[in-house]
Amino acid sequence: MSVNWEWKDKKGEIHWKPKQEVKFEDSKNHTFTWNLYHANCLGCMLNEYKDKTGEDVYDFMGYFNDVRHLKRMLGLEKYKSRNNETKQSDWFKEIYNDFEIEYITLDITYPYADKLAKYFAEAGYEVRLYKGRK
Repeated sequence: MSVNWEWKDKKGEIHWKPKQEVKFEDSKNHTFTWNLYHANCLGCMLNEYKDKTGEDVYDFMGYFNDVRHLKRMLGLEKYKSRNNETKQSDWFKEIYNDFEIEYITLDITYPYADKLAKYFAEAGYEVRLYKGRK
């Protein structure tokens, strides 16, 4: 089944920053944000930005199917890989070599905010809660 969301249902953000040991030659701010949306699953993550022509575009970065899937992505639960090896790793720490999560924001009106906040915090991430539109 495909992941579906409504653009009006943004419920949080994942804020990324360069790892401390990474030095960029230019002085640009190299932070970026993924948006979290309420979807037909626990949630989905989109990287939204403007392309070279100024048009709004997005990249689908991933989703959380359910609590078990979220815990496995955060390295809180072991899983069997495709070659039948038992693994336990934090996907968010492996996706980028030069970046790490700075903090996560979650709208408490989101039905799954409690679950996302609990497990991201348990995995060691700072979670900031807010109510309603930012």
